[in-house]
Amino acid sequence: TDAPFATIQKAVDALPKNLNGHTATISIGSGTYSERVVIEGFASGRLIVGKYTESFTIVGGIDIINSSFVETNIYQIKRDTSSSRPLFLVQNGSNVSVSSNMILDGIDAGITGMIVENNSHLVTANNITLTCNNCAMAITAQWCSFVSVSTITGTGNMFGMSASQGAIVSYKTDTLSKSWSNNADSGGLVLTGKNSSDLSDATLDL
Repeated sequence: TDAPFATIQKAVDALPKNLNGHTATISIGSGTYSERVVIEGFASGRLIVGKYTESFTIVGGIDIINSSFVETNIYQIKRDTSSSRPLFLVQNGSNVSVSSNMILDGIDAGITGMIVENNSHLVTANNITLTCNNCAMAITAQWCSFVSVSTITGTGNMFGMSASQGAIVSYKTDTLSKSWSNNADSGGLVLTGKNSSDLSDATLDL
């Protein structure tokens, strides 16, 4: 606390990529951080970004790429109006989770709230409330990814949830305000009334 990093990204970059079985926790003070955080290439351990009791906002979004056993506790992600990237991207990884209720605020209907793709045995936003506001699509899952939430809610979205190419999106409760319904194609599933605790491991091993 006497000499904190100026940005979340600086703290991420200071860590070794191979955690060698350890858990690394980045403690983040309450406030707003105007950056896009990229977590890439972490493995062989557990990386926690933000403790469960911390509440902070990232303006710009977060990418978790080629990483395993990453946990985030971000309260809110807002769109950087100069970017068209998704607010929360999980790509080419496994065992990535969100451990506190999260708000994805797209500001307008031009971007996707959460995209998960090319992942194995991924459980994102498990047993929490995910709020998505003003996005083109709340959640998109593709290429054998798995997304589970307890409740999906929010307003002003064009589409709800989409699953394709063997991906699964599951939720217990849907109070999401959207202009168009959910979509499942090319072997994808959108499951209502279920989260990961209701699904067997056999279901997840796609």
